[in-house]
Amino acid sequence: MTLFSYLPYDCLYVIKQYLPSKFKVILEKNNLVDYIYSFLPLKDKMLINRKFYYQLQSHIIIPYEKEDKLMIELVKKNSMIGVEKYVTREKIERLIKSKKYYFGNRVFFNLFSLLEHLSIHYKYNKIREYLTNLIENKKLIKNKHKNKIYKNKIWN
Repeated sequence: MTLFSYLPYDCLYVIKQYLPSKFKVILEKNNLVDYIYSFLPLKDKMLINRKFYYQLQSHIIIPYEKEDKLMIELVKKNSMIGVEKYVTREKIERLIKSKKYYFGNRVFFNLFSLLEHLSIHYKYNKIREYLTNLIENKKLIKNKHKNKIYKNKIWN
């Protein structure tokens, strides 16, 4: 079994785009896939699958300022492992803290409402249930901390 069999189809498609046609036939070889894999940045390697994520987990250091963006990307990618790791009970206050977030033409006044909207938008029910369970377990009233979502309208 090669490393090639672990890669998702979208990653394989990107790899095949960069290769000349004569190498596409040899793509099943172990050493060629390992060679290509060695050039991928950590962020891309981390998102290939669970196995690679757990291998690279100790090398990944995420600054405090960029954790919000990471949480948003994890919800967009439907990565339940990452959501469970980075959206924990200790960070609930940070999710509810008022700070403006923009998605599409909407303005969200806290990270929790944005993550919940993304899970509804992309139809990720497990992530939405996990987020609501965190709020309920922390004994916070959802309606008290739920802020309104406003649309940005550009007037000509």
